[in-house]
Amino acid sequence: MSDTRRNDKNAGARIRLPLLDRLLDADPDAPADPPLTQGYAIEILRGAVRRDMETLLNARRRRVPTPPGLLELAVSPVGYGVPDPTAGAFSEEQRRLAVAREVEATIRRYEPRLMQVKVQLRDASREAIDRVLRLRIEAVLRTDPVPEQISFETVVRPSTLDISVTEG
Repeated sequence: MSDTRRNDKNAGARIRLPLLDRLLDADPDAPADPPLTQGYAIEILRGAVRRDMETLLNARRRRVPTPPGLLELAVSPVGYGVPDPTAGAFSEEQRRLAVAREVEATIRRYEPRLMQVKVQLRDASREAIDRVLRLRIEAVLRTDPVPEQISFETVVRPSTLDISVTEG
């Protein structure tokens, strides 16, 4: 993808996609990338954040506590992901709250494009029927010149050990 900043001084501030998103090519058969508008760049960025959050939340880390004196491990690749959220019953309110807190802490630690992250439990009556845990993630996406509100609906399925994230 092409750089979203132009040398034209009258162009105004534009969003610049992260390096990985600029390197990924959604249409490799096209001879050139289409011009990147401000709206399209934000759409690509939102999709990339959703994709990366789903990857983060589906990564599992050990439940073993960090050894004393090695606190850096918690924010290193060794600490990437969430402890297995399917270990335990979602029928217990404390267990559901613990998973929500862990998801929030993990996003704050490993997703620098988001700020003011809040994770809330969703409709508990549906969870009892579906046997899934539903979370709503709300945050502010760091975009320049103006940050944007973003939210995700997250479903934890203990039967498949899968966490799905959709923008909502």
